[in-house]
Amino acid sequence: MEQTGLPVGMKTMPGRLTKIPPAALFYAVLFLGNLLFAGRNAALALTLVLFLSNGILRAVIGAFIENSSAVISLTVRSLLALGLFPLAWLICRGLAGSAGSKILAGLLGIGFLFSVIRKAPGNETEGRDKRWILIAFLLVTVLAWYPFSRIGFPINGSYAYRAYFSSDYLKHFSVVETLNQSGLPPANLYFQGEVLHYYWLPYATPAFVAFFAGSTAKAMFAFSFTVNFLFLLLLSLMAARTCLRRRWMPYLAALMVLAPSLEGLYLWAVRAHFSWSGYFRIGRNVNIDGLTRWLWNLPQVDTLLRALLFTPQHLLSLAFLLLFLYVLSQKNEHPWALSFCLASSLAASFFVGGILLVSWGLYTTLREAAKLIRGQLTFGSFFMTLARHFALPAFVLGLSFGLKMITFNGSGIMLKPVKPGEAFVLLGLNLGLLTCAGVAGLLAGRFQGRAFHALLLIVSLTLILVVRISNFESDVSLKAGLVAILVLTLLTCRLAETPRAGRIALPAALLIILPGLWTLALDVRNSSDIRNRSFTSYVSFEEMRMLDWLRENIPGTRTVQNFPEARPWNLSAIPAFSGRQMVVGDRMHGQIFQVRPDLYQRRVDDLRRALAGLPATLEDLRRMGVDYLFWGQDERRHFNFKPRLPVAKRMGTTVLYSLIRPTIQP
Repeated sequence: MEQTGLPVGMKTMPGRLTKIPPAALFYAVLFLGNLLFAGRNAALALTLVLFLSNGILRAVIGAFIENSSAVISLTVRSLLALGLFPLAWLICRGLAGSAGSKILAGLLGIGFLFSVIRKAPGNETEGRDKRWILIAFLLVTVLAWYPFSRIGFPINGSYAYRAYFSSDYLKHFSVVETLNQSGLPPANLYFQGEVLHYYWLPYATPAFVAFFAGSTAKAMFAFSFTVNFLFLLLLSLMAARTCLRRRWMPYLAALMVLAPSLEGLYLWAVRAHFSWSGYFRIGRNVNIDGLTRWLWNLPQVDTLLRALLFTPQHLLSLAFLLLFLYVLSQKNEHPWALSFCLASSLAASFFVGGILLVSWGLYTTLREAAKLIRGQLTFGSFFMTLARHFALPAFVLGLSFGLKMITFNGSGIMLKPVKPGEAFVLLGLNLGLLTCAGVAGLLAGRFQGRAFHALLLIVSLTLILVVRISNFESDVSLKAGLVAILVLTLLTCRLAETPRAGRIALPAALLIILPGLWTLALDVRNSSDIRNRSFTSYVSFEEMRMLDWLRENIPGTRTVQNFPEARPWNLSAIPAFSGRQMVVGDRMHGQIFQVRPDLYQRRVDDLRRALAGLPATLEDLRRMGVDYLFWGQDERRHFNFKPRLPVAKRMGTTVLYSLIRPTIQP
């Protein structure tokens, strides 16, 4: 393995950067990014978590990858920490309840003291790859900081949340809230009486940070920046390791991941007739990554920019998939390391990790079965090999079932293949020329793990074109598309290294990236456009103050209810900003956590009848489990009356009514 992780012949870095120790630069950039995205408290908490965890892991496993540079080791250990930390949190929370976070903090401190005393095994070279730390930081900052700064931005007396984009963070906030406030398994704050049927384990890290930093939103933003930074850093390091002849290719790899889509180019050429003003005017009212869905009723495929901005759990799963491929590229196979990467990817996202699990399961089973048939393995060795590769993923699946993250009460999987002509439109617009370059790299390249790359690509493309989930038809294609884009980018890097493609590699890379910049630019603009009322949800200042008051004064066991269907964009702010449970929340979050659609609709209908009949139907609301009624402008406008109920708190036009029976004093 090339120790430096950079192309051969690249000059050492000029100036003061060469004198800075890799660890100092890594943690300084990590803290600076978290400070910029999330503020001082969250930046300190999360940077300290990774610093302590890295020290412990270095003492236990050393470099992890043979002869790796310090930057590679720091990146890999940081990802390992994000994979192991939720398990440690889960154990402490299960044993000590709400005191689990304090105990875990103590264990981190003790473990780090142990690591200082114990000499770390293995050697690390300083290498010449410190520049990738700065490049990853700059990419995240340029692409993501401004959209992040607009999430919850105050405007015209309200806090704005872009409905197609930053509304994802309402879900993230609610998951962090329930992890910090309820037991195990955590409660579904959007549907009283149900536990959270969702892959919530990666949220343990921001939940821990929020516990000490005091802000759920800032903790999530810090977690998002950290995952973004580590993902792009590992991608750059892998591209640099792959492209030893083409020194410019690692700089383009991240752009190929972020900008393969031709949807923006199509909108500019066909709908806006090559007018820039028309393009941005039309594009302002378009979910650009959903063109194939809106125009042709085909599956939707997101670019990784969306994962970078709004779905850190899926990006973390992709980071572990990337780490899996990195370990696979080593000369010696490491079954337990591959098993850990697979298990961590699966824990972060059942979708992304599930694609990796299916692909690796097929590949390993067929490979070992062929050895068994040829007499190279005994049955005992065959099953032991499978156990080494799949013991940890099996543990994650068992844990997920035990904690009821997975249920079979929600939407079902169905097969709905697209036609060949539709497949051309779907892949051509969403993946662009990256498909051609990636397939060419697969056919022309000769590298470790080539057969598995082919299988992983086939599985992800098949899922995009064939598999759907009822009521959430694009959920599979969205996540499978992320895997396909990542694999195709890595294969394109392999193409650049082939002798015959060397002369055309740079023009080919530019042909992939430049047409995709239309989509990238519009997506960044749209994700920040909170003045577009057609696609933005607003929470008024007085409602947010009421939600803050709820958090401070109403016990976490109480249920607070508004009427979800009266709310613009049907989004529920109560779980996200007060951490209190609802009998029934908005339709998207009410069903996305695997609640049966008929049960959700029945509860909404019962709630509508009970609210419309107040005060005569007060007992109906109590029987449903409502303790407090949140009555804002939307409810008042929808029902056109004010309930004659006891007032618990009033803030301007927003009223909190108490439905709790008064206790009889002796």
